[in-house]
Amino acid sequence: MSSEVWVKKYAPKRVEEIVGNKDAKESFLSWISSWSPTKRPKWALLVGPPGVGKTSLVYAYARENGFELIELNNENLGREITLDKLAELVSTSSSLFARKKIVLVESVEVLHLRDSEMAKLFETLEKSRVPVVFTANDQDAIYSSRRLYPLRQQERCAHIAFSRIRKDQIRARLKQICDAEEISVSSNVLDLIAESAQGDLRAAINDLQAFCSGEVSVRESDVQNVYTRDTSVNAYKAVLDILLSPSIATAKNVLTSASVDEETILAWLIENIPDYEKPLENIYRASLVLSRASTFGYLATRLNRYELKKYMLDLMCYSPQPLGEKRYKKLNFPARFKYSARSWEVRMRLIALARVLGAYLHTSRKDALRQAPFFALMSQNPKFGEWFAKTFGDEALESLTLLKKS
Repeated sequence: MSSEVWVKKYAPKRVEEIVGNKDAKESFLSWISSWSPTKRPKWALLVGPPGVGKTSLVYAYARENGFELIELNNENLGREITLDKLAELVSTSSSLFARKKIVLVESVEVLHLRDSEMAKLFETLEKSRVPVVFTANDQDAIYSSRRLYPLRQQERCAHIAFSRIRKDQIRARLKQICDAEEISVSSNVLDLIAESAQGDLRAAINDLQAFCSGEVSVRESDVQNVYTRDTSVNAYKAVLDILLSPSIATAKNVLTSASVDEETILAWLIENIPDYEKPLENIYRASLVLSRASTFGYLATRLNRYELKKYMLDLMCYSPQPLGEKRYKKLNFPARFKYSARSWEVRMRLIALARVLGAYLHTSRKDALRQAPFFALMSQNPKFGEWFAKTFGDEALESLTLLKKS
């Protein structure tokens, strides 16, 4: 039996070897086959749970078609690959050895970049002359984070959704690996491993290798205590479990196993503390602790001191009120996400309006925006509104209505 890590050893070498998600594979192939540096969308976002083949699909396509893969993640971005170096890499469509290139940005929702650096990353990749693929595990983060706004624009980024892999598909892949490794594993064992993985093929392969380590056969009794993963921990459930946890240790276990980032969970906690902590003194104490958690989170990101994150996590799990005094209540969606997303969209539309007016008036965007209220007033005239829409587009006319309402 091979001592090599099986996830790597049996990684798909061709797109057709990717297990499950047939529609997602076809959508990806359709997007990349028609990709052009002058055509939108220039980016693709592969979003779905861990272990369903998002990264493997990009790797397999690059290998099968002779692409040079430029991978960006928390390990190399800003260190081995600076944003300036990235700009050089994506400015040409082929490498020194005439190989075509493709950029893969891993787990974009948890990149350890400041907001200004994230904005520069998107600005750099917008000018890319090679295909850019983002992956994300948490769809909620994509739609709630202001800094990820460019990924929400359908004209800039094609969204390709991945779902959990079916149990029978996982089981079939595990059987292929067992046959290749010449290991005898019963059908019941394969069923147990496939079911416990809950759609995560990578986890299933890791479990299989762990059970088979040093063995030529695996019995059902050997895996009766197989760990069942809780993959349903989204933001709502994670916050609810934390608020109702009997101890800090339990709350921290929920927090570290959640599939959403800590900042999102913190926003949910701050929004819902008043409903779960009584009396007023406990609300004050809990809010004070969460404000300190927010401070540690800000410092960790701002100063690139990610060791401070552990203090943030500990503080997020604190509650001054005993569990027995708490009662289940429906959680409120964080107002910060609703208002920031709304104001951000308005701001982006006004910036676009200032751009077209500035070009028409031969002035700066700032001065053009000062003139915009006069255009908004004149657009009440149907003939002027028709001319404005024909000259600048329907979206620009809609942006004027925002000014009339404000």
